[in-house]
Amino acid sequence: MVIASLKNLIVEFGDRRVIDQVSVLCEEGAVIGLIGGNGAGKSTLLNVLADRLEHTAGERFLHPKTRIGYLLQNSGLSGGKSIIEELRSVVKEGLEAIEKLPHTQDPKEYARLQAIIDATDAYQIDVRIKTVLNGMGFGSYDLQMDVADLSGGEQTRLALCKLLIEQPNLLLLDEPTNHLDFKTLSWLESYINEYKGAVIVVSHDRFFLDRCVDEIWEMQEGHIESYKGNYTAFKEQKEIRVKEQMRLYEQQEKEVAKLTDYIDRNLVRASTSAMAKSRRKQLEKMELIEKPHTNERRLHLKFPVDQAGGNDVLQCRDLSVVVGEDHQLFEGLNLYIKKGEKVAIVGGNGTGKSTLLSVLMGEQEAANGRIRWGANIQRAFFRQATHFKDDENTVLQELSDLYPQMNNQQLRSLLAQVSFIGEEVELKVGTLSGGERARFQFAALMPLRCNTLLLDEPTNHLDLPAREEVERSIADFGGNLLVVSHDRYFLSKVPDRILKLTPNGLEELKSLEDYWQEPQEQPPAAPKEKKTPPSNYKSKEQRAQQAARRQELSRIERELEQIEQALAEKQTILDEGTADYKVLEECCNDMELLRAKQDDLTEQWLLLQEE
Repeated sequence: MVIASLKNLIVEFGDRRVIDQVSVLCEEGAVIGLIGGNGAGKSTLLNVLADRLEHTAGERFLHPKTRIGYLLQNSGLSGGKSIIEELRSVVKEGLEAIEKLPHTQDPKEYARLQAIIDATDAYQIDVRIKTVLNGMGFGSYDLQMDVADLSGGEQTRLALCKLLIEQPNLLLLDEPTNHLDFKTLSWLESYINEYKGAVIVVSHDRFFLDRCVDEIWEMQEGHIESYKGNYTAFKEQKEIRVKEQMRLYEQQEKEVAKLTDYIDRNLVRASTSAMAKSRRKQLEKMELIEKPHTNERRLHLKFPVDQAGGNDVLQCRDLSVVVGEDHQLFEGLNLYIKKGEKVAIVGGNGTGKSTLLSVLMGEQEAANGRIRWGANIQRAFFRQATHFKDDENTVLQELSDLYPQMNNQQLRSLLAQVSFIGEEVELKVGTLSGGERARFQFAALMPLRCNTLLLDEPTNHLDLPAREEVERSIADFGGNLLVVSHDRYFLSKVPDRILKLTPNGLEELKSLEDYWQEPQEQPPAAPKEKKTPPSNYKSKEQRAQQAARRQELSRIERELEQIEQALAEKQTILDEGTADYKVLEECCNDMELLRAKQDDLTEQWLLLQEE
């Protein structure tokens, strides 16, 4: 049974056509992955399906029995209710019917109430709530806690819990895997695989797409191509499809050139004019094959190495790191990396993964232990959060300050490799989104020609084509790699070894499954006994740094509140459904910029919390 479909759908914002003649259908029980580059129109399509946005032309069909549940990207629940009140509200009608049922004398009313209870499965609500809360990482929470007291990420997770408990027969999910750890991701994947309804999900998590979806919708330039199977099957099918379309396109181009040449040479000659006119008609009637999309804005990364370095790349012995006054992140850490190895580090939030990379780069000091880099080891560091000296600098100016020896043409060529093209090089660095900041960092790394890369979440904020290019370039990198990542697809393809960071150091994992099937980790607790500070310990300086961090956290939290308020105002405009497409286009563009800023600030907040 088809529960939702779009036919010849067109969505325009002013003169810009975001969705162009799209026809797709979703059958009962299907799990569909909606993918495409940033700005391709994925969220717009979901908004049309959810009837939150008017379409310009075409048809939108929903089966009369279709009930939609929609999780917007970074959308949480508002305060005013406790966790349990919020979740039980999804079957409010059924719970009220349970209360009335024992006091009902009228058989017809009794039957009506029983039908409501059955339809909402109200008797099982507490079991469903407990199952979902445990799976989504809320098992130890006080269910009487006000929703407003949860963080933004926790509120988004709770909104997803509410949808799963509500059990609509069409789930629309926009980036549901954000804010989820490995264990929760694994539970959500199992839940979706057993879900009776249909799901359309936007996600950049390729591992999630591989484990859950049975169909891929790829959005490019306003169009959708449909592929059966998961993400890996999509990649294989697309490669074959593009090659075949390119073959046919090139074959037709030769035919067109041949006909055009014949017409040009013979049209004016009396003896051959009739045949030339006949071939001109043939050419006019020819149904032209489009050149396949090759994603011309794709990144082109390359990390050349000038000097190979020694066989012993890095040795760490009994390394301990303390932050704040006496909070120990880990102790007794031992690590050995040999030449050519690609090593990944995983671990829960707050375990100190980013701090470890910073210590290894010499930007922070260890409390105890020894770090020894090998002979001729040249290091480069990709940070999870990019900070610029002057936010008013343009992208071109910032890169020029890093590499003053490069001329304008060389700088522009380097920026074009990371998809800053034309006027985009004049963007102010302070306005860049998380993905743009990551691309700039790659541009800054490539000319260093270092033999050792330390990368902290290199695929964050990037769309699927960009993530694949990062993987390809790092897999081809001839040097040494130490990377922190939670991107499971990346982790399954690139590193030779995967290490888990714990309060007692690093543990080698045989496979990723060993990690996410473990009991859910809690952030490491502060030590009960105060540690003896190292000889270079400066309590006044650390207290000043701690105060500065608190101020910065407060500033970021205020900005995030302002952004959430602005997003709510923009969403209200969309919900009102104004017919002014210029207003709608400006509204959607503003929301995209606000969400990018929200993502960037959230990353900064998480890093400060970890410190």
